[in-house]
Amino acid sequence: MSERHPQSFTEKLNLSSDNLHLNHNRSWLYRDCSIFRTPLSTQPEPPRTTRLISQPSILSEMPLHRLYVPPNLYTPEETSAIAEAITEVYTGMPNPLPPFYVVVIFEDIPKQNYFVGGKPTDRFLRIVVHHSARQFANDAKKREFLGRYEAAIEPWTKGKGIDWEVQVSDQDPAGWNENGLAPPLPGTEGEKMWLKLNKAVPYEAHTSGHQANGNL
Repeated sequence: MSERHPQSFTEKLNLSSDNLHLNHNRSWLYRDCSIFRTPLSTQPEPPRTTRLISQPSILSEMPLHRLYVPPNLYTPEETSAIAEAITEVYTGMPNPLPPFYVVVIFEDIPKQNYFVGGKPTDRFLRIVVHHSARQFANDAKKREFLGRYEAAIEPWTKGKGIDWEVQVSDQDPAGWNENGLAPPLPGTEGEKMWLKLNKAVPYEAHTSGHQANGNL
């Protein structure tokens, strides 16, 4: 079986059972539809991917998407396309998010470790989504979002003839930082600056303004 990425990729992830309880499995992280993109700030810092994977407490960004996939279900080109489609769900909203907010992680789960209904499977996809920067105003908005999300990933779910499951949950934005910064409030000048630059940079406190519409 050929590797999807060079050996140096998996070495950088430094996975262990203490990290994700997924011994001998591989994970891939996409941020803003890229793998191992340059740090968002100019200050030296550990590689973004290693920090995200090895410290689960940080995995509460907006939006974080973790896809638990059977090995070889998707090609490298397909994983990139999925990450791009998911990112466009958020950048195409009326109140778009900075693309770098979107983090997509693929975690390979071999059949002997993947059970649905007590039986092993290699034809099932589980997706867990965490939202911090935007929350749902009501149940109707939740269903509306799920409709858009399902449509975006349909070529790689229904189109693959597999079974799949999507779960979306809201997270407390007060417990979320980007490069050590509390993200600006939705719709403010600070967030608009982050959207334009597509990176987290210091902003004036007054740019956070009043609480704008933070709903999806």
